[in-house]
Amino acid sequence: MVKLVKDVKKGRIKSAYVFAYFDIAKFKLEANNYKIISVEQNAELRIQEGKDASVSTKGNRTREGFIWVPKEDSLYFTFNSLIMDSPSEATRENRKGRQFYIKDKQKAKALLKSVKINYNKESVPVKELHNDEVTAQIFGKSAQKYGEFLKDAGINEVPFWFFDKDYVKSQDGPFVTQLWFDYLSSRSGLGGSWCLSSSNGVRGVLENAIGIESKNLHYTRKDLRDVEREYNKLLKILQPNQIGKIGGLIEKLKQ
Repeated sequence: MVKLVKDVKKGRIKSAYVFAYFDIAKFKLEANNYKIISVEQNAELRIQEGKDASVSTKGNRTREGFIWVPKEDSLYFTFNSLIMDSPSEATRENRKGRQFYIKDKQKAKALLKSVKINYNKESVPVKELHNDEVTAQIFGKSAQKYGEFLKDAGINEVPFWFFDKDYVKSQDGPFVTQLWFDYLSSRSGLGGSWCLSSSNGVRGVLENAIGIESKNLHYTRKDLRDVEREYNKLLKILQPNQIGKIGGLIEKLKQ
């Protein structure tokens, strides 16, 4: 049974998380009116809840991602993660031990709103989060306050965790991974090499609690919960390589 944990029920931002494969967690959150959190919102939520809250002591995936291009000397942080459009396909590829490759047209879409990062960039001092050309964009309006929050928590710098450059060059083409926003004990690091088919946390924010407009759905919330209930039954009997296929069918309901 995939469990939704509503750990932040009060405050400006209300949030919940799910421990599951990425595609399953995304479905579970959206079925309950949660939208996958952005890293900026995640930073705001940590400030809101404090350093000892679960949002700070546990890491989680966010809605952003990284683009890796074998022929280039830099990678890209993207606000338009293509995994968000194809969560079941991406998770299925990871489950098979492959990266989620993208075509040039898809890469161009993801690069429309992205930040170029040099492979040599290992970390950023917390006092410079709002001045650094990369983290200032990643954390947005929360950058300075989050830097102060981390400093008060005894953290001096935010690290980046990337694939080895030679590994990226060995791949067949450009690929995308989802952002992992680590917990405070790991210095709130920003990682891009975690596998989607590992049962790590995915965090969401309640849409109507922070002014996010819900998209026009072709089904009611009750319909989606009915589908989810059947999906949970299937999870008990399906083989791992079958889960992604069912997840893909459910994704079509949301289009």
